[in-house]
Amino acid sequence: MKHLIISALFLGIVSCSGHKSPLSGKIDSALDRLDRTLEDTEMYECYKIDRINNLQHRVRNSSDRESMYWLMDDIYHEYNRYDLDCTARYASLKMSLAKNVDNEQIFHDAVLDIADMYIMSGMYHEAFELIENTDYDRLEAGGFLPRYYHLMNTLYGGFAHASDDMSLHNKYENQRSVFRSKLYDCLGEDDI
Repeated sequence: MKHLIISALFLGIVSCSGHKSPLSGKIDSALDRLDRTLEDTEMYECYKIDRINNLQHRVRNSSDRESMYWLMDDIYHEYNRYDLDCTARYASLKMSLAKNVDNEQIFHDAVLDIADMYIMSGMYHEAFELIENTDYDRLEAGGFLPRYYHLMNTLYGGFAHASDDMSLHNKYENQRSVFRSKLYDCLGEDDI
């Protein structure tokens, strides 16, 4: 009986393996594209490093603090989710520069980037303190509410994920849901 079941399973597997589904061609094509992309990883890294080097050169040659800030912002975004140490370094450089520029837009951008970097690093309490000490009305006036809602959604998601206490977990998920809804409400129809 045991041999009969094993034989039936073997025959079922062999007969199914020869059958091609309509999606198999699309899957094979996607896997081929992925393989080519992975093979070209070094080329993509070289492009990214060249862009960063170009931006760093422009920062060194810039004398205007605001222009320098936005160039550093470009570098920050090049490193973001690619190299966390460099992301942190440029977030700090941007914050130092933002404190010396009389531009509220730049300051809030720097604060939100530091908070984002803290969240990526798992430093949820530090991110929470930083965001909570930011003037909500000024964020709204500067057009930063979508980023604020996104960060708070991500932050409460991190709190919920890290919590072993089910009542706290549920509280954090509820807060996350509130910020997610606010984020969706401020997005345009073509943003989703």
